[in-house]
Amino acid sequence: MVRQSTYIQTIGIVIFLLAVGFLNLSAQSIKLEVSSAQDILNQNTGKYDVEIGWSSSSSTIFDKVYLFVYKKNGGNPSGDYVKTSEVNGAKAHATGGHYLYTFPLDLEAGRYNLRLYATIGNTGSDSTGITMDIGKKYLIEYVSDTSVITWLKDSFHNLAFKISSDEGKTWSNKLPTGWKFQYDFSGNIASYTSKYSFDDQKGEFRFTPNKGSTFTGYFSIINEQNIRVNGNNHIVHFRVFNCSKPPAIVHGTVKDKKGNSLHKGSVTLHGENGTGGQDGIVAIIANGSYRFLLDPDNYYIKCSVDGYLTKYYNNVIHPAQAEPLTVVCNDTIRIDFALDTIPPSYKVSGVVKDKSTQKPIVNADVFFIPEVLETDDLIFASFTDEDGNYVAEVHEGKYIVYCGVPSDSPDLCYTDIYYDGTTDRTQAAVLLIKGNRNDINFELQVCEPTDNSITGTVRDSSNTPISATVVAFRLPEKIEELASLTTYSAVTQDGAFNFEKLKIGTYVFFALPQNGSTIPGFYKENDFAVLEWEQATKVKVTANSTEQIEIMLRSLTPSVGSGGIRGWVRKEGGNIKADDVQATVPVNGAITYAIDENGVVRDFALTNGEGLFELSNLKKGKYTLHIERVGYTASISEFELENNETIKEVEKVLVPAIISEIRSESGYDITEGVLIPNPADASLKIEFDSDTPSDGTIVITDIVGNRIMESKVHIQAGKNNIELNTSELSTGAYSVSVITLQKSATLPLMIIR
Repeated sequence: MVRQSTYIQTIGIVIFLLAVGFLNLSAQSIKLEVSSAQDILNQNTGKYDVEIGWSSSSSTIFDKVYLFVYKKNGGNPSGDYVKTSEVNGAKAHATGGHYLYTFPLDLEAGRYNLRLYATIGNTGSDSTGITMDIGKKYLIEYVSDTSVITWLKDSFHNLAFKISSDEGKTWSNKLPTGWKFQYDFSGNIASYTSKYSFDDQKGEFRFTPNKGSTFTGYFSIINEQNIRVNGNNHIVHFRVFNCSKPPAIVHGTVKDKKGNSLHKGSVTLHGENGTGGQDGIVAIIANGSYRFLLDPDNYYIKCSVDGYLTKYYNNVIHPAQAEPLTVVCNDTIRIDFALDTIPPSYKVSGVVKDKSTQKPIVNADVFFIPEVLETDDLIFASFTDEDGNYVAEVHEGKYIVYCGVPSDSPDLCYTDIYYDGTTDRTQAAVLLIKGNRNDINFELQVCEPTDNSITGTVRDSSNTPISATVVAFRLPEKIEELASLTTYSAVTQDGAFNFEKLKIGTYVFFALPQNGSTIPGFYKENDFAVLEWEQATKVKVTANSTEQIEIMLRSLTPSVGSGGIRGWVRKEGGNIKADDVQATVPVNGAITYAIDENGVVRDFALTNGEGLFELSNLKKGKYTLHIERVGYTASISEFELENNETIKEVEKVLVPAIISEIRSESGYDITEGVLIPNPADASLKIEFDSDTPSDGTIVITDIVGNRIMESKVHIQAGKNNIELNTSELSTGAYSVSVITLQKSATLPLMIIR
């Protein structure tokens, strides 16, 4: 009966081959080779499909690809014919001469013989067969992860594996006959280790790290037919620390003020010396706690949880108030966070007008300052549009409201006032915000003309006057917590400069030489100019005051080389589209310095209107990139030029000093979303709902907490569909987090190639 059934099936296949034209094709003119095969459980049917990977001697896309399926049994060497599945060749994922396609077979568990054929026009391929077990998995496990997370020292570190089947059989000493381990690494393994080896039979990988780094190993079991039998690659992430003894541990709890453990948030660390990269290191809060393994550095720490105010080290809210934490190897440091819930928020609006003309005032600042201003209190801000209107989201509470007009022209001057109509803060009205308000209006008076002036000279290290552009930055005194971006500029003539009719206030002055032979910097009394604006001497301007200052610039000693660094400087919190850095808010006029290992400035540049800067004439070596702009916290990072011709490209983000926490702090709800597809390949779509619009960040981290990818996004009210390019991610498990100032939501992700 079996022979008759097999005969009938064979006749059916011959008829099928005649129908598709195989018998008229040039046989074996195209060579196919199966490179991988794995079964995939269909969740809808509870049966199995099969993903086949193959290579071809032809780079032309196939017209058709056919997969013939035979069920293996004891009496028939080829197996009993089951079905045929076909696909248009253009639908198979192709890279060069390599193809991948999942055939919808709907098979029961068992052993099968699969035969692959393909056609291009009147040309047919050879017949390629594989035998594989469907619905039977062999699992790889590593015995201990103590050798996966390791530190530098002169000894081998072992990573031992064991495999087991779904039938409960376990192997730990020797693979079946003809089987072997296959492994590969992201990047060049030789650059991470000085010695490494792999024992196929014992399943043991041994390595000696030669530098701190993170790299990934992909391990598989290959049977005697060169087919992977353990489904997906087993992925092991190796993290090596720059320590000769165990790395530091920073851990702690995250609770609310009542002592309840919080969840679904994140803790982020940024190293002062660039540890963790520009994106920092992220740990997802689980069961009310978090944990980091760290290289030595000084770290800034931020804790963010849905529905709670973001806090920094020492439980402060403003980032500029946060102190860095010093970490050394073998430290164990505990840092607990106690977070406050976000108070209710209300919409407060009004209009700002010129008192005399009743015309609207554009770009006037309106600040809501807590009646009793503590270190951790939030200041809320808004500014007026072309019609003089403003809208601010303000937490419930008591506030003093202040209105002022920053100006790029000293001729346009208004007197700053408090609500309701006073210039004296002690006389200002205290507003209780417990609901929406639309009547907080201001009428500003034009300033009385005054003859305030600052004069001076710019000199080099030999005390010779030099031509330069001098910029005056006004810092507000009434709200010391805010850094102003109000600027004026004057071009020196033979070293002399003069500012007239300056608005009353406190200023810092910056000199940019025109000849490029000296280093620009901020005025420091009785000393050379400094690189940091916060270390500059503050100059006070009062009614009808005059003062003379002298700005001294150091000589520039350029490096001898043709290398350099080119980059863009952006403002944190800009409206950033996924994978489109040009959609961010550029920072214009930021000064960038390249400083060598001896602390000597070798080149400098200003960012243009697009936030672009270029540093050149640098030779091989290590440098510090120092980026400074009044009103922002400095960005300081390290980079290395491998040779005299290397040109590096970077993207840097500046955080406004304090002012980053002034924008609306109203909480909003992100409904847990979905990832489509998941598992993903080259692209990923994130779908979620949000109650209100805001700016946010999408972060992808690997299984050991390394931040792999980040995209700044604008979140709109309602449904959000955000697409990301994941083509650079390796096969493996990841977490995708949507993070905002007060909210984070995390979803698991698998990448399969």
